[in-house]
Amino acid sequence: MVHQNNYKVNLILIIVALCLLLTACTNSSTPGVTTPTPLAALAPTTLPLAATALPKYSPNLFGTTELTASLTGGGSTRIAATFEQWLAQYKKQAPNIKINFESTNSGNGLTAFQGTPLPLTTAGIKPTAPLDFAGSDVPFNGTQLVGLKGKGELIHLPVLVGAVVVIYHLDNFQGELKLSGSNLAKIFLGQIKDWSDPAITSDNGGIALPAKPITVAIRNRTSTGSGTSEIFSRYLALISPEVRDKVGAGSQLNWPQFGQLEGADGTAVANLVSNKDGAIGYVDQEVADAKNLSYASLRNYNGNYTRPIPRTLTSAAQGISVPDDFRTFIIDPHGSEAYPLVGFSWLIVWKDFANMPGATLEKAQGLAYFLWWGLHSGQQRENLPKSFGALPSGLVERLESRFINSDPSKVFQFNGQPLLTEIK
Repeated sequence: MVHQNNYKVNLILIIVALCLLLTACTNSSTPGVTTPTPLAALAPTTLPLAATALPKYSPNLFGTTELTASLTGGGSTRIAATFEQWLAQYKKQAPNIKINFESTNSGNGLTAFQGTPLPLTTAGIKPTAPLDFAGSDVPFNGTQLVGLKGKGELIHLPVLVGAVVVIYHLDNFQGELKLSGSNLAKIFLGQIKDWSDPAITSDNGGIALPAKPITVAIRNRTSTGSGTSEIFSRYLALISPEVRDKVGAGSQLNWPQFGQLEGADGTAVANLVSNKDGAIGYVDQEVADAKNLSYASLRNYNGNYTRPIPRTLTSAAQGISVPDDFRTFIIDPHGSEAYPLVGFSWLIVWKDFANMPGATLEKAQGLAYFLWWGLHSGQQRENLPKSFGALPSGLVERLESRFINSDPSKVFQFNGQPLLTEIK
């Protein structure tokens, strides 16, 4: 009996030890994956639906369609050119689905999506409100989602990976400008004042830049709703506690006053930099390319200086952990090739498409088919400008579960029923 009891005790101890070992293995951190930066104003929200990874489907799963529908989206100026390119291609597959995208800015897109009227644009055009979908470089935050809870659940679909670039104008300098995040923060705080500063020389491997004052160009202090400013400031705030505490992170920033130039939008900032020797600023990459402006290589988390090309943008999106509601910022991601100043652009829709203005089943299906196309054919290199990277394939598979899933509660709906009931 004693031997039997000892045997039982030993067996229990072995089982406990194995459980502890398995727990330790499970809780160990995964190298090369960063924790997503928390979103601003995270208030209690409904639990996100699990996004179950599914096998890859054909990009043409829903094929050519004769559906007739008219849709209007709006928001991000960053994705406007890509949208024009997408819509021209998608029209070949769905000639009777007409989609209009009103480029205002990310904040205006979120506002109009909710049905809040917007003022006339500078061209005298009245933006549509409410929108069928919003395009934004910034997701709805927790407080906003709580306010919308009574209207229905929202789904954020990341569809593009784009870069914010640090543009500069340096006459008589033909080399590649390299900047670390810490020195970039000091420049925008007004602490590094001259291009010949030893800190910049160190970033550039001992190569001294011309001795001339640095002129910083920023978005207007009164500007709101800029996704570009949100991405840029979140990056600097992560790198620099001083930026985090004094300037903040968001679309409206409390920059210190030291004689900066200010522009109303990205194009205005680009023009300011283009016209001023010694100037530096931040804009979306496509704005810099359109103006033929130089932009810096930035030091990434792994210590490498990288440039924004499609490969380094996709690498950045692979270097973060994306939650099941897909709302996260790509802030200084891990990865040897990752460009550090990157952000998703989302298309934001109601989970139940019956919440769209003037909703019909055909209109709902037309939007769903376009979203599927954007996540698949839209990610092909020929359908993306060079300023955007394709979504990582693993993320696309997770997004597919919003369209097709064995659990009907997890997919897009129309009047409470699964929207896409047939594979076409």
